[in-house]
Amino acid sequence: FRFLEIFMKKLFFSLRKTSALFVLMLFSVLLFGCKPDAEPEVLPENVERLAADDPLIQDWFEPVYKQRTIITRNSLTTKAAPYFGPQTDENGKIIFNDGYAGNDLCVLKLSESSGTIFIKYTRAADSNWNYTTDPTQAPDIGKWYAVSYTDFNSTNKIIKFSGAMGTKSSCDTLEDVVAEFTSAKGYFGTYDEYQLYFNE
Repeated sequence: FRFLEIFMKKLFFSLRKTSALFVLMLFSVLLFGCKPDAEPEVLPENVERLAADDPLIQDWFEPVYKQRTIITRNSLTTKAAPYFGPQTDENGKIIFNDGYAGNDLCVLKLSESSGTIFIKYTRAADSNWNYTTDPTQAPDIGKWYAVSYTDFNSTNKIIKFSGAMGTKSSCDTLEDVVAEFTSAKGYFGTYDEYQLYFNE
């Protein structure tokens, strides 16, 4: 009987350990293995993300002032030749300085040929109109900005851009910038015509 008692105790403790291990494994699976589905992104009405094959996604070039507007699926970056001094290097290639830039790009398409692009500043102008990524020097960084486009021809690869200029330089939220930065409120004036950029 002593042998049977010892055997039963060992069996009991073994079952307890196995049960505890099983419960721990089940808890781990429930905690880490069953993640809830991500909630769908909610954007303002008619505002959308660019598709990977959207024809707006290009490196656009304005030949008069030698400006570039580079659009990817998630960002917009501007560059421009110097206003003063040489605009080309010793090899004849255009020198481009950084302009403003932003990410989290989305667009409000007003028609097949016009719309407004919204970005959250990652590089903006300081008080002396020097472009920086330092938010202590450029408080617009991290806030929203808008660029209007019109006369977009996806076949001939021509587009006109106008950066927003008005009473505000940026907005805190996407909803605010969509409502504020509009042609009706006078933010978009002169449009410059761009074509595809070819790096010679």
